[in-house]
Amino acid sequence: MKQLLIKLNDEEYKTLEEYCKKTGRTKSAVIRYQISKLNQGPTTELLKRKIERISPGKGQLISELIREMRV
Repeated sequence: MKQLLIKLNDEEYKTLEEYCKKTGRTKSAVIRYQISKLNQGPTTELLKRKIERISPGKGQLISELIREMRV
């Protein structure tokens, strides 16, 4: 395991400290979690996004829309 020493200004440190108090997580856990999110691309977030509704639009069948998208 590696150690990391970082410098934060007072505002950054206060923000981190308040977040940790609010969530009950340690500073290390918060930083590790944020680093783990760096590996996720924007498409990963789209896959996790809740779909509100599916609208075929303009009265077309969904199968027709899919065929058009494949072309």
